[in-house]
Amino acid sequence: MARVRNQKGFSLIELMIVVAIALIIAAFAVPQITETLRNYRLAGDARNIKSEILLAKMRAAARFTRSRVRADFNARTFQTDLWNKTTSTWDPVAVGAPQILSQGVTYGVAGMTDPPVDPVTGDPTQALLGQAAECTAGDTDDPAGGGDMANTACVHFNSRGFPVDAAGTATAESAIYITSGTVVEGVTVSINGIGRIWRGDSSATDYWIRR
Repeated sequence: MARVRNQKGFSLIELMIVVAIALIIAAFAVPQITETLRNYRLAGDARNIKSEILLAKMRAAARFTRSRVRADFNARTFQTDLWNKTTSTWDPVAVGAPQILSQGVTYGVAGMTDPPVDPVTGDPTQALLGQAAECTAGDTDDPAGGGDMANTACVHFNSRGFPVDAAGTATAESAIYITSGTVVEGVTVSINGIGRIWRGDSSATDYWIRR
């Protein structure tokens, strides 16, 4: 007498139910994962900009000349330039430059309206929230000459490593802000040359936290 072997497995309906549940879970998880990765990229870019600013400060003091970190809004890049006293030109530093922002990250402040506030002193880091002033092309014996370069921002340092504006006057208004949408990361430079990173989220409340 032939023995009938029982075959066990999932029915088509059961498989469809499992797939449907997996798709529902993925629909909730994927946006969260995407947002988390975007925030990691944004934070990484902010740290890189701060590092570039610190290097520019040290290079200015080491070369005894002016330096600047130049952010190009259109190309989404940043790099250090050194003022060449012999040729009266801003020369880009070749090593490690230019650096490009991560995918999905651009320059801007999104919906933020107020500058970060120092938690110790209670003073705002800038009079008005915004990028550093536009870069200049440079002219004979004048780093501030030659006209402004559109869609750029420059953080300048003098030969002693202190933050200055394009004309060489001490300033505490230097800052570069990047965003991935509603979240903003900013790097500000105080009057004594200390760089700080701030994080803001305009989708909740207009506030900043120091990182």
